[in-house]
Amino acid sequence: MKIRELYWRQVEPFVGTPLIKVLTGIRRCGKSCLLRQVAERWKERNPKGEVVFVDMELPECAKYRQAGVLAAKLSGRRKRRSTAPRAVLIDEVQEVPEWERLVNGLLKEGGNDLYITGSNAHLLSSELATLLAGRYVEIHVLPLSYAEHLQFREASDSEDEFRQFIRFGGLPGIHELPDSERPRLQYLSAVQDSVLLRDVIERNAIR
Repeated sequence: MKIRELYWRQVEPFVGTPLIKVLTGIRRCGKSCLLRQVAERWKERNPKGEVVFVDMELPECAKYRQAGVLAAKLSGRRKRRSTAPRAVLIDEVQEVPEWERLVNGLLKEGGNDLYITGSNAHLLSSELATLLAGRYVEIHVLPLSYAEHLQFREASDSEDEFRQFIRFGGLPGIHELPDSERPRLQYLSAVQDSVLLRDVIERNAIR
């Protein structure tokens, strides 16, 4: 994974603080990878600590898509462990109904350094202010900048690279595809459809 230092610098001041760190952003902008990077950096800082990473989009995590079930799992695991510091990272937390009760409860329990991700469609800033009521800090993740584009491609600034960036944009997934136009445009079209159909039409119940 390519390290996105810009966002780690935003997260770093809040590591270990009694706040819920919320990573938000458009679909496929790199939130999940960034969360894994946070987990790695956290473990480097706390070698004796415990990292609990829950990816709610994985099939094996389907059984935890209830706030009470996941809370019982995390709390039970904690009781069986030492009092060493613990980071709890939940990717795509909106897959858990009433997730705000879960994370607020984990924060109140103490001993948990909390990090969650969710797309803009589900974790709007106005909703976070209501659901988490001053207990969180939001880090808004954007697609790659041009400087990050060059880093991901291990390339130098040039007219051709700039044209590539303008043409295909900054979604990190672009760099996992063949370096040709057709697959990239197909990928971008699929992401666009997801944003329009799920994040706009479905969320707002547009007929």
